[in-house]
Amino acid sequence: MTPHSIFSKAFSIVVAIGVATSQANADIHRGCSGGIYSASVAWVNKKGDHIKFGNASAPPAELVVQLEGRGFCEGRAQADECRKDAKNAIVACGRWIWEHRWSSTMAERIGGCVTAFSGSRAQSKINEWARSDQPDVNLYGDIKRSIEYNSCCVQRPHAQDVWSSVRLNVTSTNSSSWNPQISCAYSTEFSTDYHSDCTALRAEGLCGAAKTPSRRTNG
Repeated sequence: MTPHSIFSKAFSIVVAIGVATSQANADIHRGCSGGIYSASVAWVNKKGDHIKFGNASAPPAELVVQLEGRGFCEGRAQADECRKDAKNAIVACGRWIWEHRWSSTMAERIGGCVTAFSGSRAQSKINEWARSDQPDVNLYGDIKRSIEYNSCCVQRPHAQDVWSSVRLNVTSTNSSSWNPQISCAYSTEFSTDYHSDCTALRAEGLCGAAKTPSRRTNG
């Protein structure tokens, strides 16, 4: 082997190592997915009978808001830290939506989330809001009204009152690997008995008014 070929081979190895190191240290992002769900667990039917989950068939939980989180880190070796940041961003966004359910403006109700990712920082965005494409319902950005709609118009359309569980679940976007599932996994219950006065809400037009009915201002 000539000195020139030895030099060329050595140079190629150095370049390859440099590229690999650069890729390993490059900023990457990893994500988790989440959602806020509601499910009716007890209700008063048309006859006035009180029914609880367990002695009657309860419908499956309804997705209210679909969330996506994104976390950033310096390389693949820290990918799990990326996912943990993404999970924490979803949790913060979900808690914000829940804790601001009584706020009067949409900006306040969804202010802890984003509608599009921007920059290299951990964020959670609203991917989908259930039934936001129904003009006669118009639930986008209103978690309180969305839960009431699920309870009174979808799950128990004839009940007088409904009590629902409200839960935030976070999972991995990568179901083929164990580590992402562990890093993203999270679940918490916001409420076990969220009450909806369905008789009054339907009278206000919740289940199909020409416009969203006025929000109530007390708990």
